[in-house]
Parts: sequence; C-alpha cells; structure tokens
Amino acid sequence: MIELTKILTDHLASQTSRVSADHFLNPKRFDQDILANLIHYDLLGWSIIPGIQGTKKPIVLWKNKARMPLRRLLSESARYGMMPGHHPNFAIKLGQSKLCVLDIDNHDGGADGQQSFAQLVNQYGALPTTPADSRNHFYFKLPAPTDLDFKLTVAEIAPGVELFRGRTDKSEDIDHILWAPPSTHHSGVEYQWLHGLAPWETELAELPRWVCDLAAQHWEKTSETVGDHHRSTSPGVSLP
Repeated sequence: MIELTKILTDHLASQTSRVSADHFLNPKRFDQDILANLIHYDLLGWSIIPGIQGTKKPIVLWKNKARMPLRRLLSESARYGMMPGHHPNFAIKLGQSKLCVLDIDNHDGGADGQQSFAQLVNQYGALPTTPADSRNHFYFKLPAPTDLDFKLTVAEIAPGVELFRGRTDKSEDIDHILWAPPSTHHSGVEYQWLHGLAPWETELAELPRWVCDLAAQHWEKTSETVGDHHRSTSPGVSLP
C-alpha cells in the first residue's frame, strides 16, 4: 500500500484545498482501505464518481463533466459516509480513464457468461494477465479508435460476455460508467480486487485483437438491424 499521508498532503496542496490531510486520514471519519483505493485510482489518472451504496445510481452529475479532483471526490463521498458498511459506491468513467472492460456475467434467467467465456478461451486462447475484480470484470487499456471503431459503449461478444468502453471524442462525450471496488452489490456483497490483480499491482494489458474483432462484428450486426428498422419505419429517409 502507499504512504497515505504524503500522497494525500501533496494532492490537497496541489488542489489548493482548505481541508488538511489529517481530516481525511482520521479513521473515525474515513475508512482507510477505501481511502487508499481512491488515492490509487487518482494516481492512475482514473476518473471516479460516487454513487448510492448498493445501487448503480450516481450522487453527482457526471455526463459531459470534467474529471473530478480527488479533493472533491472525498468531500462528496463524506456527505454520504465513509465507514465500513456505510460508504458510497464508486464508478469509473471508462472513456476519461482510457479503459475498456470485459464483463463475464450470469444474469438471472439469462445466458451463462462463464460457459460462453470458456468457449471463447478454448477457441482464441486465454486472456493476458490484467487487473480483475470479484465481479468478473477484466480491465484493459482502451485501444486506438481505429481498433475499436464503433459507436456503442457496450458490445456483446458472446452470450453473457460484454465489452464496455467509453468515448470522449472532441465532438461528443459518450462515456460509460462501471461500478468497481470498493462498491457494494445490491446483494450486499462488496466488490474486491482479486489477489495480486489490483491495478496498482498488475499493469493493464492490451485488449486482445480477437475481442476487438468480435466487438466490431457485434456493432455491424446491430447497426444493420437498426438501419433495417429505420428504413421500414421511416419511408423517404436515405441512409448511407
């Protein structure tokens, strides 16, 4: 873990904060493990927003907003509480953080993401070592736009296996948020980084080429479906 006092003092000084580091380093006010996570994210340059515990509801406006400084993130979080069992959820703005995430999910009554993922690994090979959390999220560097050239922020590459990413082009801000450790799932289970695979322990890997290709195929099929629907319901409209 990092030296919280020095890092936090330097950050608050650079952000001309009127609140001292001692305020946030008080364990009676702030859970120090949660604090360490947020400082790590800030050092990585990730864009984080707080949300209501056990939900996916942000407590701040986040669309088309600049990256939230650590000082403000801590202050906004403190309004809700920052103690074990009572603290905000935290979401990563993927586009601003230059991340994309592979999510292997098993929705109630839906597709078996684990089975689909096992089939993908059997066909294309294992994923490279990269940060991963207990919700089966695998974090990767955001590829160049030419390698992930589609407008959607979500692409289902197999039943129950989705790729999330955000876009922060100069002309538009279509970002995607992902709830990450130390958030709490609605079931009450807390998200955690897998042992040795926290982003400050393991470097982000490049997104495998085959994932990019499958995501692009999904976008092509989706755009064709949308185009066909648009043509059938909007006569006289010419689409490229």
